Amino acid sequence: DVFRACSAAGVPVVIAHDGGGGGSDAAEFFGRLPSFPQRGNGLGERMHAAFADCFDLGFSSAVLVGSDVPNLDARSVSRALRLLDRRDMVLGPSRDGGYYLIGFRKSGLMGTVFQDIPWSTGAVMKRTREAARLSCISIAAVRPTRDIDDLDGLRRFMKKNGRRDDLETVRFVNDRNYILDSAGAS
Repeated sequence: DVFRACSAAGVPVVIAHDGGGGGSDAAEFFGRLPSFPQRGNGLGERMHAAFADCFDLGFSSAVLVGSDVPNLDARSVSRALRLLDRRDMVLGPSRDGGYYLIGFRKSGLMGTVFQDIPWSTGAVMKRTREAARLSCISIAAVRPTRDIDDLDGLRRFMKKNGRRDDLETVRFVNDRNYILDSAGAS
């Protein structure tokens, strides 16, 4: 679904993968899409390195989106990239206090934005904004949305979107007949 939204926005897609099974597995899975293994210790270092790698490929701006945002739309991706024409950084707030999207223009990337962030907490967005402000980085934002961090998040998503056959996530869950009610979980 994230790939679909980025493709619909008409932007090049580059995959930063966790390296799981090695280069040949990544090439088989991602096909002809440019991809590279994530590098660094911890989420902040990996995100900073992914931006640096994208800029090394010649991009003047880049947006990172996790794979846990099946309701991402092309408008948010396009808007984030347009905002980077005027701002150093763009954030897509998630409803849990984190963010589902972060973008930089090449001249605005600073590693300090990724340091000392309490990842996977409700304070991620606030601390990231503070770090950007202290580093004199100009910030813009796109619309908030929900990402899926756990089973409850998947249940909320499916309750709202369970009949949408245009979303791969919905088809995946429905095709496998996963039980997502509160009485049982697969």
